[in-house]
Amino acid sequence: MEEALRLSNRLFQCRLKYYKEGILLSKHVDEITSRHLSMRPFHLNVIEAACRGRFKETGHSLVLADLLKHPIIQSSFIERFLNIQHEFMDVTAEKDRVDVALKGKDIFINIV
Repeated sequence: MEEALRLSNRLFQCRLKYYKEGILLSKHVDEITSRHLSMRPFHLNVIEAACRGRFKETGHSLVLADLLKHPIIQSSFIERFLNIQHEFMDVTAEKDRVDVALKGKDIFINIV
């Protein structure tokens, strides 16, 4: 019986050791994360700021649509995400249950 108790105690001590090491590692990760965040320049989430606590999914669509109205951004977006090259397209947002739509002469792209 004593041998079983000693074995049980050793197992408990091993577990306790690993739990303590896990807590120490998580503290190190927290310190590294905090240090990294403190070195970043000023950070502002414009979508959250614009919504003033009334955050809605439509905010993302409106921001994306506004960005895609810029010819260079639109061209880059279409090339990188869709792997096609196309002339400038008209952009609409939150219309007819479509989040963002790009419409060209021979192409129509829905972003939902």
